[in-house]
Amino acid sequence: MRGTVLLLGDTGKVGTAVKAALGPRVTVVGANTRTLDASDLSAVEALVDQVRPDAIVNCAAFMGVDNCEKEPERAFRMNVMMPRLLAQKSDRMGSTLVHFSSESVFSGKKRDFHGESDTPDPINVYGLVRRQNF
Repeated sequence: MRGTVLLLGDTGKVGTAVKAALGPRVTVVGANTRTLDASDLSAVEALVDQVRPDAIVNCAAFMGVDNCEKEPERAFRMNVMMPRLLAQKSDRMGSTLVHFSSESVFSGKKRDFHGESDTPDPINVYGLVRRQNF
């Protein structure tokens, strides 16, 4: 991959690993909780429009089961609507979108690995909003 990558969640565990893996081959424009409120869809859209990246890597999410139970609307905006916006924007711009999700969209009842075609069966709000990612 060459060009410019917009890396959302660049200071988290996954974002830090992605940034290191990308190395010097690309220009990385990072955003994190100190520089962007990812639940503010207008701010996310403005950042994408400003950067016009060749690829968007989304490592940002509203994390934690308890947090999502307490703030389901914010969880929905960040974990469903923001990835949807990124998908729509990247499609219109012809850029690549890489989105990381969570195993929390599954109950844990299956005793084998999950595949992309497995039906989600979340047991809480965190898993419910995570399963609706695009």
